[in-house]
Amino acid sequence: ADYLLEDQSEAKLYADDALLISTADKEMLAAYCKEQSIDCVYAGISEFNLERAIELSEELNLPFYCTKSQWDALAKKDSFRKLCLDAGVPAPQELYVGDQIDQCIKAVQAYPVMVKPVDGTASTGVFFCSSKEQVKECFPKALEASASGKVIVEEFLEGPEFTVHYTVVD
Repeated sequence: ADYLLEDQSEAKLYADDALLISTADKEMLAAYCKEQSIDCVYAGISEFNLERAIELSEELNLPFYCTKSQWDALAKKDSFRKLCLDAGVPAPQELYVGDQIDQCIKAVQAYPVMVKPVDGTASTGVFFCSSKEQVKECFPKALEASASGKVIVEEFLEGPEFTVHYTVVD
């Protein structure tokens, strides 16, 4: 299901049933699932689609591979950092979380830093800042990209990136 025509959506070429229903239209998807006796909802990659699938699954009392609270713990940078640190996984030092630029500037003692929305996705609103002036310029943009209205500022680290991908089979 998505808002694309079949010839514009590669996944629909392989699907048993391809729906021209936006994943944002939870009411229509819920009606379809009930009408067709769907017993499971799945979404991958897109944070937007994952959140809609979680909501739809919970509304229909269907299984999903994570709960809303589990997803939020992973998707929000401040709570994810806490999970990492609690598990002994190294993470960049958090310098500031909030919505006040003046407090942010006072909290940052050394540059460069990363400025990002606490709950943003797809690197939207993420900035590398090497000076106080750049933080002043980028902070409002990061804040605008945050659904919760919070920005996180963390130390900049260089080195290998660790990424996890998953696949569900059967």
